[in-house]
Amino acid sequence: MIIVKLMGGLGNQMFQYATARRLSQKHNASLRLDITVYNSMEERDTPRHFELDQYQISGKVASQEELAMMLPQDFQAAMPFRAKRRLGLDKRLRPLGESAKGLNSIVLKARDNTYLVGWWQNEGYFSDIRDILYDEFKPKKTSAYTNALLKQMDGEEAISIHVRRGDYVSNKHANKEHGLAPKDYYESAIKLLGGKVKNPRFYVFSDDLEWCRKNLNLGKDAVFVDGNGADRAYEDIYLMQHCRHNIVANSSFSWWGAWLNDNPDKIVIAPLQWFQNKQTNQETEIVPDSWMRL
Repeated sequence: MIIVKLMGGLGNQMFQYATARRLSQKHNASLRLDITVYNSMEERDTPRHFELDQYQISGKVASQEELAMMLPQDFQAAMPFRAKRRLGLDKRLRPLGESAKGLNSIVLKARDNTYLVGWWQNEGYFSDIRDILYDEFKPKKTSAYTNALLKQMDGEEAISIHVRRGDYVSNKHANKEHGLAPKDYYESAIKLLGGKVKNPRFYVFSDDLEWCRKNLNLGKDAVFVDGNGADRAYEDIYLMQHCRHNIVANSSFSWWGAWLNDNPDKIVIAPLQWFQNKQTNQETEIVPDSWMRL
C-alpha cells in the first residue's frame, strides 16, 4: 500500500497524487490518500479542501486504521528518523537532504508500504504514467457551460491564459513565497504567441477577471471564463488542457492545464520567476524543458 499526504490546493494535490500513483503502479499496490490536513489548517494558509474526488481517480481516502499502520507511534519519537525507517517503524518518505523543489531520485526507487510527504513538483516523478493520469484526471462530469466552451474551442487556435492573483495578493505568506507574475510577462507572452499563431483566440482564467479585463489587451474576441466558480475549478483545468496553446502563471493550477494538453504542437509559456526566493527559483525544476520561459 502507498499512502500520500495531500496538501494545498487542487494543483498541488494533483502533483502529490501523480507521484504516489506512479509508485503504486510500479508495485501494483493500492493507493490511499491522507486528507487529514484539511481538518485543521494553519491560519497562515489559504483555506483549501480535498478536490481530487471530482476526478476519476483510482486512489481512495485512507482510513484511520490504514494511517495508523504507516505513521510512527509516540513511543518511537526519540529514535532517529532514519533508524526508524530502516526498522520499518516509520514509513514516511520526505525529500530530506535534497531540494524540496527538485527531483528526489530516491522516490523513483521507493519500496511498497511507503507514506509520501512532499510537494513532488517535477514531471520526472510521473511522466512515464502520463496515459494513466490523462484518464484519471478527467472530471466525472462537466457543466453545460464547460461543454459549450469545449465545442467552441474545437477547430480554433484557442490559447489559455491563467492569471493567478487572489491569495498571491491577499495572503502575506503566499505573496512572499510566490509573488505575482508581472503584467509585462503576460504582454510578452501574448505578443510572442500572437506572432506565431494564426487567428488566435484567447481564453482567460483567473480569480480576478476584472483585473484581466482592464490590463490585458487581447482583442474583442477574447473569452473571459467566468462560468465555473471555485467549487468547479477542476473544470477550468479541463478547459485549459483542451486549448491548443497555454500561457501559465507561476501556479500548479495552470501547470496541470498545460501538462495535460495533448496537442503535439503546443506552445507553452511559463514565467522565468516561479518563486520569489532567488535560491528556490534557481533550484526548482517544475517547468518542463520543452516549455518556453519569459
